[in-house]
Amino acid sequence: MRKKQEIEQFCASQEVIRNYIDYVKLQGGNPVHHQARVLVNKCGKDICKLLEIGTRIETNESIIDICGDDEFCRDYHPRYTNTFQVFKSYAMGSIIIQETDDNFGNPVQIELSFYK
Repeated sequence: MRKKQEIEQFCASQEVIRNYIDYVKLQGGNPVHHQARVLVNKCGKDICKLLEIGTRIETNESIIDICGDDEFCRDYHPRYTNTFQVFKSYAMGSIIIQETDDNFGNPVQIELSFYK
């Protein structure tokens, strides 16, 4: 299991989620349930899919839920939080999930881009 993030990184990741949620709302989307392009980099191989995403900020953590197809659910976790993962952004409407792994323990990086 991944270690908990330090408070500074925890807060920075929460700010990334907040900015993403604000962007989705600005585009007329629903941050709790919307589509996003999901790009997973696993062992140098990229997998890209259009999936349903849910983002929210709760009292003690920020959460990204990815509702994937059968293949995605088999290989990747459905939930990511700023408690254990690092969230970064390279552009408005995008999030990079770092310091995570797939269901088999392999390190992965996941990029989300708001679609609609």
